[in-house]
Amino acid sequence: MSGAVVLENVSMGYGENLLLREATASFSTGEWIGLCGLNGSGKSTLIRLLMGLLTPLGGEIHYQGNLKSQDSSCPGYLIFQNPDHQIVGTTVAEDAAFSGENQALEPKELFQRVSQALLVCGLEEFQSQSPNLLSGGQKQRLALAGAMVSKRLFWVLDEPFAMLDPKARREILEFLEINCRPDHLLLLVSHSPEELALCDRIFFLHDARLVEKDKKDFLFQGIPELDLPAPL
Repeated sequence: MSGAVVLENVSMGYGENLLLREATASFSTGEWIGLCGLNGSGKSTLIRLLMGLLTPLGGEIHYQGNLKSQDSSCPGYLIFQNPDHQIVGTTVAEDAAFSGENQALEPKELFQRVSQALLVCGLEEFQSQSPNLLSGGQKQRLALAGAMVSKRLFWVLDEPFAMLDPKARREILEFLEINCRPDHLLLLVSHSPEELALCDRIFFLHDARLVEKDKKDFLFQGIPELDLPAPL
């Protein structure tokens, strides 16, 4: 199985509570993957596994053909539900630069990446302002600017529109569609059919299993209660 991110029989749980059982999937650059599931189904656990914050109990995770090890860094970037939880800089430019600083980029390269990211995200005129003065939609675009600066292989967007009004949500969705889909693997965690409709494929977590659902059936029926036998 090949892809930018590959899960091979990945299992994870806590004590006797298994949240993921032998999950196998392959995601490629340029894809927009939707992930949903009922509360407590294991979405956050899967995100932590993909981001390298947890080590699976069984199975393997590969990034661009390379096995994830405890010593290797994760090529992913996580965008939070609440953009306020992601702000660390005193100015918009400093905040966008944070991901690049963590990668120890040379100052010239960092400046170029930040300038380009703020321009693409429509935040260039705010670069000297405090991020706290931005609107909710602008703060979420600032988080996307940080992802762009990082140039990570894939982005995990954990319900990134939950704190936004409908207008800001549409703006961010359109921004992602135009500027980010071609060159990135995007994993969107959401319960919204409107948001999931933009995804190329949709995966559903249920009874510790990661199941790919037919997109048309899923969007017509909504989040299903899958008729699957209980795990052994």
